Amino acid sequence: MPQDFTDRREQAESAGPRPVRRLLPALSVIGLGLVAVVAVVLMGGAYSLTGAIVAALLLQLLPALLNNWGVPADWLTILFGLGVLQVLTTAPRGLADQVPRDLAKLGGLLRGLVRRPAPSEGGSQ
Repeated sequence: MPQDFTDRREQAESAGPRPVRRLLPALSVIGLGLVAVVAVVLMGGAYSLTGAIVAALLLQLLPALLNNWGVPADWLTILFGLGVLQVLTTAPRGLADQVPRDLAKLGGLLRGLVRRPAPSEGGSQ
């Protein structure tokens, strides 16, 4: 056994300096995950089942999309932060409440544009 230990030590010394590994403490990793969960719950809507479904979709799909597009993982935190700011300032009940209302308003505007008569070209005298 002592010979085996010396051989490994010599191999390690001949390989050159070992790279320094910087590991995040477990608490900070858990903290980042918790921040992401709270962010998507606020963005989805904490007061409804639909909000929980939206939050789950955001939590699973957004990281996968960014990974497929080759975007660094740090941008996910930035996007979640911007999403929370947007939801807190414009829709405190989350996207599950805001999106249907916004789509209904958009539908009303589009129906109003379709129903509006075109201006006559001849003009009235």
